[in-house]
Amino acid sequence: MTRTSKTYSFFLIYIVINIASSFLLVSVLDYSSMDPMIYSIIGQLAMFLPLILIGPKMFYENPKTTFSIYKISVGDVIAAIALTFAIGPITSLLSLITSIFFPNVVSTDLATAYQSPFIYSVISICIIPAVCEELIFRGVVFSGFKNLSLKKACILGGIIFSIAHFDPQQSLYTFAVGVLFCYIVYRTKSVFPGMISHFCLNFSQLMFSRISFSLTAADTAAGEIVMTDALMAQYVLQYLFLSVFSIPIILYLVSLMGRKYGIGKPLFAKLLMPKKEFVIEDESVFDYAPQQQYEEKFFDWQLILILILYILFILLL
Repeated sequence: MTRTSKTYSFFLIYIVINIASSFLLVSVLDYSSMDPMIYSIIGQLAMFLPLILIGPKMFYENPKTTFSIYKISVGDVIAAIALTFAIGPITSLLSLITSIFFPNVVSTDLATAYQSPFIYSVISICIIPAVCEELIFRGVVFSGFKNLSLKKACILGGIIFSIAHFDPQQSLYTFAVGVLFCYIVYRTKSVFPGMISHFCLNFSQLMFSRISFSLTAADTAAGEIVMTDALMAQYVLQYLFLSVFSIPIILYLVSLMGRKYGIGKPLFAKLLMPKKEFVIEDESVFDYAPQQQYEEKFFDWQLILILILYILFILLL
């Protein structure tokens, strides 16, 4: 089995554990008698911890290598925090577009979080997803695609991350964030910048929702906000305008990352460099730059099965 196929197998295990842990939680815990955020924390840990243990063993690697747990510079930390504000308009725009076709479950979850103690909400919505999702999707999954070209690895990493949420309303912005964070791991050789950005992004959404709900408690008691077509169009145009300006900022911030490893240079400088041809015959991992004859196939029956399961899930909604 190729490294890419093992990665698909790992994600299929993710789906099985996701479903199994949900059924187990329902049968063991009484949701009505618990704080919803405590319930969410237990559910996430029940799902993520087995996967974090399984990941390195599937590739027979040191966990540090599989999860890309390496030190980063202060500059990378600052850039990761700034990146949160730069990608905000784009994620909001993509979320608005998909909310036209699918219900926004995240808004309901944030309304539920408003009823819980703040610290529980931060742990459930910000800390656990930022740490565990980055270890799994930018750690295990993205490193599992090392025998593909960087472009294919990042795109597949985004697709897998999008599917993993099993929420079509989140599909576009989770894909975009997934691709971006995979590339950041490649530049910095670490999941930590992604964790920082992921935490800040979720935390900003949590704080914005709490402020909004506190100001308009009467309208959001049921966790719903009335959105007219005119108001939706207004928001889309606003976020579209902001996104145009945020894209060059994102590119600049990403170009600053990875200077510790000599990668912090113009993003497209690599295109201007002459290609060096050399034959690799005894390497099992190519670090996102395999020669054509050694690159693994990315399309196989496991990927087809993953896509079919996702489509069936959407149809059954």
